Amino acid sequence: MKRQYILGLVSGIAISSVLVVNAAQTNTTIESCAQLLPPDEIFELDINGKIDTNGQNPSFSGDLNLSAGTEIDDTDIQREEIVPFVNCVKSLLK
Repeated sequence: MKRQYILGLVSGIAISSVLVVNAAQTNTTIESCAQLLPPDEIFELDINGKIDTNGQNPSFSGDLNLSAGTEIDDTDIQREEIVPFVNCVKSLLK
């Protein structure tokens, strides 16, 4: 009885570890991050930065700019709708 319990526990941990790894890897491209943007719009994305490879760990510093291609200022609600995308792309640039 105890052996079955331990086997079930170990199997559960292994399965949950695989699910966590797969969930963490779902947003690995800009295209996958783009799924987080509001539908039926065209956005312009600019990434401008520097990559420093002088040390042991290369580092990136720069700017990320996303616009909907309109001359009208975005509302707070519109800005909130793009935050998940911006955070997703930022994680790709780390």
